[in-house]
Amino acid sequence: MIMNILGSVIREIRKSKRMTQADLAKKTGFKQNTISNHENGNRSLDELDIAKYAEALDLTPQALFDYGTKSPTSTLTLINDTASQLNEDRQVNVLEYAEDQLEEQNKIIHLDEIRELYADYQTQYEDVDLYGGASAGTGVELFDEVIETIKYPAPVPVHDIALKVLGDSMTPLFQDGEVIFIKKKQDINNGQIGVFIVNGQGYVKKLYKGPNEVKLISLNSHYKDIVLTEHDDIHIVGLVVM
Repeated sequence: MIMNILGSVIREIRKSKRMTQADLAKKTGFKQNTISNHENGNRSLDELDIAKYAEALDLTPQALFDYGTKSPTSTLTLINDTASQLNEDRQVNVLEYAEDQLEEQNKIIHLDEIRELYADYQTQYEDVDLYGGASAGTGVELFDEVIETIKYPAPVPVHDIALKVLGDSMTPLFQDGEVIFIKKKQDINNGQIGVFIVNGQGYVKKLYKGPNEVKLISLNSHYKDIVLTEHDDIHIVGLVVM
């Protein structure tokens, strides 16, 4: 079983070193089709074969076994095995390089944190007056006076009134609790999203004007459309601009 594992290990290490099977064949003395069979597990490996591959890949035979049986730490195993073959001065170079890499990695993490803090600091907020909520479901009451003032990330779109969406019938475009901005208009075009008062209840919906009917459409398919009739008391508050 180890022999089969080593075949894939040899292939993985060879590719990591940007070597072709032809390159490895020159170093080991094996034919290219023999290497292919070894790597695919179609031909067994003996101790002499493993020694040749290890030498060609600048490893020890033990490193090949460790790589195959301890894959989660295989990279560290290869580093340790290779470094152990260096003289002391070169081992110091490896250590210094590893420390430099760690320091650079920590700096990158630190810079990311700084960027996030800076982005939060840079965000400007403006006061927005809310006049209640517009239902994305069953209808709610709108108010003529400001009921709440909130901080909203700038820039705030040009608008006449701001409302809070209540319900999820207009997802995914508008989420429950999201603030929307309305430009007052007495009429809006077919397919546009607006705020409507129907029989005293406020809704945010998409307007549909068909040849035989007019209705307010929910974007969430779980909700039924509101079909308007001549008996309904309808008032258009305005067009949703965001």
